[in-house]
Amino acid sequence: MDDKFQDILDGMPEKPPRSSLEPYRELINELRRRGRTYREIAHILAEKCQLRAAASTVNRFVRKRKVARAKPPARLTPKSAKTVSVTTRVATERIASSNVQEESLPHDDVQQRIAALKLKPAPTRSSPDLFRYDPDEPLHLPPKDRKPNSGE
Repeated sequence: MDDKFQDILDGMPEKPPRSSLEPYRELINELRRRGRTYREIAHILAEKCQLRAAASTVNRFVRKRKVARAKPPARLTPKSAKTVSVTTRVATERIASSNVQEESLPHDDVQQRIAALKLKPAPTRSSPDLFRYDPDEPLHLPPKDRKPNSGE
């Protein structure tokens, strides 16, 4: 990153938390760890901290913080078609190299087979002759001697 941009970012103050529950985050997490329900936590916050919050608010606060902690930030740029084509090319090269190297790790072999299957076109399925649609022909009922959904 450019030094000028870094100076701008370093000079900006940190945003204050938007949630009124943020100062009580550690208390809420500890109460949850000890098995307290969201309703009990809301009651404790109202009684001991003079903070009125619904149980659903506490639930959303905990869920939001848990997701933020568990997931890394999302990528800012979407995958492009170029990335997909490069991945396909790499998979093709791996498959070609697997024919040369017979002795490889089982995990690599599985990954190569998966890549090969992804490159194959989907097989065309032949439909049974129970029903065919032809826009130029009128529709007909099946013959009476043959029952369509029976095992006969």
